Amino acid sequence: MKKFAIYMLAALLVLVFRSVVLMFLWDWFVTEVFHVSPISFLQVLGLNLVLSIFTRKNISENTKDALTKTQNELDELESQVVMLISSEFLSLVATLVFGFVIHVLGG
Repeated sequence: MKKFAIYMLAALLVLVFRSVVLMFLWDWFVTEVFHVSPISFLQVLGLNLVLSIFTRKNISENTKDALTKTQNELDELESQVVMLISSEFLSLVATLVFGFVIHVLGG
């Protein structure tokens, strides 16, 4: 149960960080191009949640089977979850850095 709480906290932190990245990218690029007002963090968070509903991936049968396997296989699945959260975070960092460079060079 403790590991589940840690994973949920990590997922929440990724969601918050994804919203911050989206907010910066919106303010840097969308406001100027489309002449719209900047967006607040809570608006981005809500937009992020709405968009996640439409882009959510379904759990495949293979994943469901993996969840019912032995503890050794669950440990392997745990490392995959950690890698997934880490790769999502690093992808967001790279997006933010790349967007910042474009913002600085273009503006």
